[in-house]
Amino acid sequence: MASKSIDERVQKWKERNLPDGSSSRERFDHLCQCGCDERVLFALLVVAVNRTDLRRTIYEIYGVSRKRVDKLAEELHRVSKQLESVERFLGDYFKATLIESPRATANLRARARLQMMVYETTPKLLRLLSQHLRSANSWVSKNVGPKRYDTSRHWLVQLLEYVNSCTNSPHYKDVAELLGHLSPAPDGTVTDERALRAAFHRAQRYGYRKTHGSAS
Repeated sequence: MASKSIDERVQKWKERNLPDGSSSRERFDHLCQCGCDERVLFALLVVAVNRTDLRRTIYEIYGVSRKRVDKLAEELHRVSKQLESVERFLGDYFKATLIESPRATANLRARARLQMMVYETTPKLLRLLSQHLRSANSWVSKNVGPKRYDTSRHWLVQLLEYVNSCTNSPHYKDVAELLGHLSPAPDGTVTDERALRAAFHRAQRYGYRKTHGSAS
């Protein structure tokens, strides 16, 4: 029953978006004849088209920016230095009022020593966090930064990868025409055959996809 429902949806989608006799319908049928499952191809085309309109970079996915992460790392490092500058001041206060006070109970002295350990460690932890934020920001920018990865390119590559795995070829021209028909891009960044080829090759070079068949 579920399979029939999916088949009916695919059929209605084809009738609405890829009329019989149209070039785009011929491209779709050609890919299916070469080995693609029309239900999977339909799903990936729909997702790729929708994600093209909702392009998000890795920083946008996490709700941050590279500049914001860098600024936070700088602030944490600055705060760590400021805390270290008052460490002795705070330590002497705890010694005078709690640790060495004859009126303080043993339990109170133990808690004060524990607090002092936390305060002494905090600047070091903040400095370490600052270093890790800088390292993470550098790695993300280099490996999955905006020039290398976004949700639109991810799903385009998934579509090309599927076609490639089923037919032993990405069929850039067929996919480009289908995408162009379903969601025309004025600047050609999505529908252009050369842009798809470049995106697919970059994905392989950066390790974002497995190698199946030909990518030429």
